[in-house]
Amino acid sequence: MPTNPKPRLFALLVGIDEYVSPISRLRGCVRDVKDVEQYLLRHSGFEGPQIRKLLNAEANREDFVKAFREHLGQAGPADTVVLHYSGHGTREKADKSIWTHETDEALETIVLHNGKSDRSFDYLFTDKELRFLIHELYEKTKAHIVTIFDCCHSGDNTRNGALISASYDSVLTRRITRSGSLFPKRPWNEFLFGSQIPEGPNVMTDNLLPQGAHIQLAACESDQVAMEVNEQGVFTQTLLKVLQESGGNITYNTLRSRVRQYMRAGFEQTPRVYIPINADSLLHKGFLNREVDPERYFCEAVRNDTTGWQLNAGAIHGVKEDSAIKLITAEGSTYEAKVRKNGIHIDFTHLDVPAIPGDTGPCRAEVTGLLTTRLVLSLENHDATPEEAGELVNELQKLASGGFSFGEEEGAKDREKDMGETEQPDYVLHLNNGDAYLTYPGDPYRPLFEPIDYLGTAGPDGFVTEEEKEERRKMIAEALRHVSRWHFIKNLHNPIPPPGLGKDPLRIEITRILADGTSAPVNIQEGEAVLEYQKVGNVWTGKVKIRITNTTSVNLYVAAAYLQKDFGTFLKFIPARVQLLEPGKSIDLGLDGNDTINLSPGDVEVQYNWEVVREAIKFIVSTVLFDAEALVLDPLPEPLTLAGRDRAGLPKGLVTTPPVSIEGWTTQTLGLVFKNPYYNRVPAQMILDLLEWEETAWFAAGLYTEIEKDEHGFPTQLALKKGLVLPEDERTFLSNAKMWLGNVVETTTRWFKYNKLKKDPSRIRVVAEGDSWFQYPILLKDTLDHLYKRYAIRSFAEAGDTLENYLKKREYVKAIGTEGARFFLVSGGGNDVVGDEFPGFLKKKTEVDPSEPSPERYLNKVAFTQQLDRLEAWYDQMFTELLTKYPDVKILVHSYDYVIPVDPRVTPKKSSWSGKYMVDPEIAIEPQSEREAFLRLILDLFAARLKKLENDPRFLGKVFYVNTFGVVPRDMWYDEIHPTNEGYELVAARFIEKMQV
Repeated sequence: MPTNPKPRLFALLVGIDEYVSPISRLRGCVRDVKDVEQYLLRHSGFEGPQIRKLLNAEANREDFVKAFREHLGQAGPADTVVLHYSGHGTREKADKSIWTHETDEALETIVLHNGKSDRSFDYLFTDKELRFLIHELYEKTKAHIVTIFDCCHSGDNTRNGALISASYDSVLTRRITRSGSLFPKRPWNEFLFGSQIPEGPNVMTDNLLPQGAHIQLAACESDQVAMEVNEQGVFTQTLLKVLQESGGNITYNTLRSRVRQYMRAGFEQTPRVYIPINADSLLHKGFLNREVDPERYFCEAVRNDTTGWQLNAGAIHGVKEDSAIKLITAEGSTYEAKVRKNGIHIDFTHLDVPAIPGDTGPCRAEVTGLLTTRLVLSLENHDATPEEAGELVNELQKLASGGFSFGEEEGAKDREKDMGETEQPDYVLHLNNGDAYLTYPGDPYRPLFEPIDYLGTAGPDGFVTEEEKEERRKMIAEALRHVSRWHFIKNLHNPIPPPGLGKDPLRIEITRILADGTSAPVNIQEGEAVLEYQKVGNVWTGKVKIRITNTTSVNLYVAAAYLQKDFGTFLKFIPARVQLLEPGKSIDLGLDGNDTINLSPGDVEVQYNWEVVREAIKFIVSTVLFDAEALVLDPLPEPLTLAGRDRAGLPKGLVTTPPVSIEGWTTQTLGLVFKNPYYNRVPAQMILDLLEWEETAWFAAGLYTEIEKDEHGFPTQLALKKGLVLPEDERTFLSNAKMWLGNVVETTTRWFKYNKLKKDPSRIRVVAEGDSWFQYPILLKDTLDHLYKRYAIRSFAEAGDTLENYLKKREYVKAIGTEGARFFLVSGGGNDVVGDEFPGFLKKKTEVDPSEPSPERYLNKVAFTQQLDRLEAWYDQMFTELLTKYPDVKILVHSYDYVIPVDPRVTPKKSSWSGKYMVDPEIAIEPQSEREAFLRLILDLFAARLKKLENDPRFLGKVFYVNTFGVVPRDMWYDEIHPTNEGYELVAARFIEKMQV
């Protein structure tokens, strides 16, 4: 009887370091190939993988096509095919009459070895040719095909390139750029399929150039750079790291999510997965088409000199005394391990491994049959450097004891052809304002415990040490492990409850006790009860009675673990901790001998404006007496409230817990939902106090306010969010305060951030002055917000500010000296050019001479020249004063980007600074392209003055003009004169590039 053939693996691995000039060489691609080869040989799960390598000159166009067809073409329907490419990527010009779907008029290509050829067609291999080969291969083999590309196809403007280059030593980018231009368009006969497919506009139809079923993993998005750091491709190395951590027991979608999170943390790269056919099915297949076993779990085992081998998984993950455990050394050798007697603890397990050599290092551990409840975290990095974020993620993974992993970023919105499904996080870990804190997804302004300074306490020299940073990483990891333990208790259940107990052995009743002594039952629906407070005088309070009754015919031992919102649990509602409850008998829960429980809203709920607070009581029910002390957790420190403004310091550690051991048991959970009576009804003074205190200003601004534009259209003011209700006597007070200027709150927050970040000796100190391109409060991440990931910036910028006003205040002058700043960044002149004075630079249509060239004919040259003279004089005054006082400081100034005027006749709800004047009937500059050309003209003239100052002998080598023209794409403008978050990130990259030089 015929048997199914054993699946085989065919791999083609391509790595090119030694390109021929003028193409720049790389250093990590051959190493990537060797590392992938070792993974496939040792860990792929296939016997005798058939691997073909093309390295350097071997990876020419002819041999690449031959190896693809002949080597990979040996596969059959049961087999898996892998193409891995490490090398340069680039783009070539597309014939838009043929490739009609390429809106950027470019084809993406990999760069094969160029040898001595001067013709790009000889070594560039387009995505369309790969599509042709993959379809050909799939039709021939019907194999499972995976392609992995560690390269990029971005142009000059990238969001991550400058930041990563400034953050790591030995950085190379895997792309070729040609000063902003594309490689030339290739003739049709130069395409691999040129002789087989007729040239024409319908080539991309499935009939002529169809897709082949495959999974593509790509290193980054099109406006990001694929990096190699320390002679390793970061995408390839991260991919291998996640695969090894999971033992390959991972789906493509989960692999994508975890690789993305790792790479966003340390390298600001966002890999993609693309599946053109059967995406829903293939996305959830195991990597390399292997079966995924949800009960097969991989973790780590290390040898301790005192206690022997220790597994970083325990009761929290479902480790049992008879769990099957296999240790796998770095060389691939395997050893059987057993759980030591009484060796299971909450989140680690002691092992006996009799046969393993004494000098064996840390091992990967495969454990089967676990019922793990691993938490999924998303990392949201606001201001940690890439190194800090990457080190933190790596350290947390080491210290996590398997309790949590990093998955998809919160609210990921891809602008690319990425087909992955978001792995929804349980929590979001924020690195913001120098602090680390946890929130629920989609709720960034309500921290769940007191933020932890992720840098630590500075020494006598004002800087933190690496040891202190390490201590803080451990503190953050311990807090997350604590949350993981809390979830273990919350989710604790026996998948096979003992006979006689049934699903719900306890009857739970809740009674609300009112102030007048009367009572009313509280309805419990689907295991959850909603508890409301009662106002007595001016105080909201409440009282409930919770009664449990044994509904079974056997004696029960019961513990009630109260799961608090601050991740603490305690057993005090039952005085004996574990209470014998005979059949039909009842007990009332209470504290200190009382049979009722009082309710009171706390400061955190009130000041952080929680609508409801969710807690729970987990009842553990057993037929034998058990020790419940392992269920006790001290609460984590609560988020800061106004009552704690004078409190200093953070706890250095958390209480650990003893082993859990319960037999013949089951659980019931009572969910408690407390409705906050103060929700959206908060005192005005409390809001102002929260906004004024630097520790809470950022959270309070997000919770209670929204940006309101001033009379000039700039985001300088805060207004109460809709839905908030203030007492009648406080409304006028808050209105007169104008809800605190948005600039003031943002400045307070940034001062707090700066004082935290300047402790890091790796951050260069910077002073900045500017307008809304340097400070756009709350709504947008402006230029400085992105620069905080590399520099400690003392900012004096304010939205709507002008260059003339900078010189009046001169706040930056003293700060450069007191803070020891090496750079001064200034963003000024934009409001002077396209702000209130803009109408004076326009001629009325009756004054326009049609014989003049456009757009110069619309410009009031006298008025605009006078304005440029003033701006140049102000900048001259600023630079002269600063360089006289601080001759070593470097000054960077920029020219904004070519703004796109809004036509209020077309989009009346959009803010318009310049467009509204140009469409005025007395001016009437038409069409839109003429208006855009006019703005380009005046911004070019402004930039010419900045370049003139840069080249002034007095300022040469001291003042640097940052050219930000053409950086922000048309689809990255938030409004007429402000980019989106991504647009500002591109602007920030130009500053980093200049500062690095």
